[in-house]
Amino acid sequence: AALSAEHMLLNLSVENIYSEWLNNIRKAQRIDGALPGIVPTPGWGFDWGNGPAWDSVLIYLPYFTYIYRGDKKILEDNATAIFRYLDYISKKRDEKGLIAIGLGDWCPVGKGAADYDAPLELTDSVVCFDICTKAAFIFETLGLTLQQEFAFELGTTFKESIRENLIDFDTMTVAGNCQTSQAISIFYNVFEENEKPAAFNVLMDLINKSDDHMTTGVIGGRVLFHVLSEFGESDLAYKMITRKDYPSYGNWIER
Repeated sequence: AALSAEHMLLNLSVENIYSEWLNNIRKAQRIDGALPGIVPTPGWGFDWGNGPAWDSVLIYLPYFTYIYRGDKKILEDNATAIFRYLDYISKKRDEKGLIAIGLGDWCPVGKGAADYDAPLELTDSVVCFDICTKAAFIFETLGLTLQQEFAFELGTTFKESIRENLIDFDTMTVAGNCQTSQAISIFYNVFEENEKPAAFNVLMDLINKSDDHMTTGVIGGRVLFHVLSEFGESDLAYKMITRKDYPSYGNWIER
């Protein structure tokens, strides 16, 4: 739902469903701010199927619903739960300031569901950085200044930790040396604007080495084609999506 929120809002009237579902998610949130991977849960949902990439639904649905519909109520309804979640993830960082809990770049092409090329500490920490960025926007929109400052500062620490520990700036290569690692670091602005062209060149090399096939899981797949289009490679994105040989979306349709 987090990954497809914009797709859904552009095509369907899902805001009422989203609001009701978020009500159930808030009720399932643990006292320490943690979210389960399934709602409702007898308990196991807190031990598997969650983590920042999945928990992001609590932030992404209100954020994108507001962006596309302009109704502040969904922000107001979820602001407290979002702040509780930020407090939770702030306490889950390791000594490097990174997070590695829950699911990562789920179902990478041609591999086991959890056999990610992108390290979990990278995908989790990048998603946390984006969660904090969007949460800061939500709090600013609602006039919650202290919460906004907390979200902004937490997000800044995530970005700094990623840049310090997971990027080789001599080669502009992100840990994992894969399409997902490179694409999410560009898309979510872990790289600065002046660094992005060199980082994009690395991404292009990775794509060319895979014979212009996608090799991502769901997290990288969400942003890969947007990054290509942003850097003038829309034709390549279209080719990768529509080609009929495996792996591609076109291959799914062909079969």
